[in-house]
Amino acid sequence: MGGARGRDDVRDFDANHVVSHIPPAMEMVPVSRTIGQGRVVDELIRRCTHSIRMDWLLPGIAPTGTRVAVPLVAIVQCEGDQVAHEHLGSYAKVARYAQRLRQAQGLPPAA
Repeated sequence: MGGARGRDDVRDFDANHVVSHIPPAMEMVPVSRTIGQGRVVDELIRRCTHSIRMDWLLPGIAPTGTRVAVPLVAIVQCEGDQVAHEHLGSYAKVARYAQRLRQAQGLPPAA
């Protein structure tokens, strides 16, 4: 799941792979925000119960019913009042590995 390029592809990706695949009560906990010349960098933690398939955040993992917390960085470049570029990065591989490991060991879900 790599995202999209261009206005139409981004809209399609967001509508069909992100917005329609957000579980109820997903939290976004802000960690920090840096504002520079035409750029905003947000660090957040997304927390939710993994109750639906979310390939955009936890690719390849069927719903487990466990609580997950995934650190995320969003870098948004603006030109005037328009978004010129948006890059999202997460540590989903770490969350996926930890979740599988906890399941395999019969441990309770992470908080």
